[in-house]
Amino acid sequence: MSNMYFGDWRVRIIDRPQYSTYRVYMMRLINGATMFFTHNGTVKTIKEGDAYQEDDVWFAEMSDDQLQAFADSLASKGIKTINDHKNEGLLEATKYHLEDMRKIAKL
Repeated sequence: MSNMYFGDWRVRIIDRPQYSTYRVYMMRLINGATMFFTHNGTVKTIKEGDAYQEDDVWFAEMSDDQLQAFADSLASKGIKTINDHKNEGLLEATKYHLEDMRKIAKL
C-alpha cells in the first residue's frame, strides 16, 4: 500500500504559557500535504517540505476557561471522546461485576 492517507481531521492543542493560552490546530493529512482549517475560516494546504507561517494555520487561541466551555458544548451535543467511551465501558463492566457479587453473596 502507498503512503497515501485519507484520515480524519485531527486537533492539536499547544500550550502557550507566556500568554496563558492554548493554540488549537485543526488539520487533515492528505497525499503528503496537510490541510489546516484556519482561524479566518479558510482551509490552507501545505505540501510536505513547503515553508509556512504558524500564524497562518492556527484554528483558535483559547484560555483554560474557554477550552472547558468548548468541551462542555461538544458534550452537550452528544459528541463523545475516546475517553468517554472507555469510561462507559468500565462503568458497564463494574455494573456487571457488582451484580455477580450480589448473586454470589446471596448463595
